[in-house]
Amino acid sequence: MFFIETRTTEDELFKVGIETDGGYFTDHYRRFIDYRKFENKINQIGFEVDFQIFDRGLAKYKEEDPKIMRFILKSGK
Repeated sequence: MFFIETRTTEDELFKVGIETDGGYFTDHYRRFIDYRKFENKINQIGFEVDFQIFDRGLAKYKEEDPKIMRFILKSGK
């Protein structure tokens, strides 16, 4: 099983701050994943999607409500 929850490239903080090593640094270091590229890649390598959601309202913090992706994957092998 593989579980992932992350901010996506549709987040308002994407490309905000100083770009470093594939992520962005403001007061906190963040990486952002392109939801569609991730979904295509996991399908190519044979994972089965047990659960997925891509929305706001999943990880609210103070005034922030980022666009989050969550996946639960199973090995297809």
